[in-house]
Amino acid sequence: MAERYPEIMEAHTLSEEEFLQRYPTEVERHTFQKRHAEMVQTFSTERREFFSRFSELEYENLLSAMHEQLTKEWGAAAADKRIALLRIDVGR
Repeated sequence: MAERYPEIMEAHTLSEEEFLQRYPTEVERHTFQKRHAEMVQTFSTERREFFSRFSELEYENLLSAMHEQLTKEWGAAAADKRIALLRIDVGR
């Protein structure tokens, strides 16, 4: 993603002032928003394709490991939410 969408990946590091300097017009901000939406769609598609390679057992084991790690880092509630959103996005 970083190679294909470097401006999107960098945007979160910019202050509001820097962002507005880089995208000073409504047209430029609209183009940025379209590019961001394109990146999100690409990421979702690639994520679905990635997870489709796993058997159901492998998929569940992977999600379990992910949930365990997320729980350590963010807490159980946030881990539950993230895994639920992932299941919805992946469609499994």
